[in-house]
Amino acid sequence: MTLRLGCIYAICIKDTNLIYVGKTIDFKQRRRQHLTRLKCNVHSNIRLQNAYNKFGIGNLLFYTLDSNIPEIFLNEFEGLYINALKPNLNIASVVYENPIYGLIT
Repeated sequence: MTLRLGCIYAICIKDTNLIYVGKTIDFKQRRRQHLTRLKCNVHSNIRLQNAYNKFGIGNLLFYTLDSNIPEIFLNEFEGLYINALKPNLNIASVVYENPIYGLIT
C-alpha cells in the first residue's frame, strides 16, 4: 500500500480579506479544476464563484499552506486551518467525505 500525501491550500483574492481553504492530494490538478469551473461559471461554491466574477482571474492567488500530509490526516489538518483562519469563502464549516469527489469541505 502506497502512502498518499496531500496538502492544505488557500485561494485568496488579492487586496481583500477573502479566503478559501481546501485540501487535496494533487494540488496542480485541484487548481486546474477550480479554475476551469470558475471560468465556466459553474463552480459549486457560489461564494468563490461570485468573488471570481467580481475580482477576476488576475486577483486569484493560490497558496500551499501545508504539505506532505498523509491522506488519513487531511481532514484533521483542514479542520485546524479552517478553525484558525476562519475562511469567509468556504461554505461548509464541517469537513466530510463526498463519495464522488472524496474528502471535501
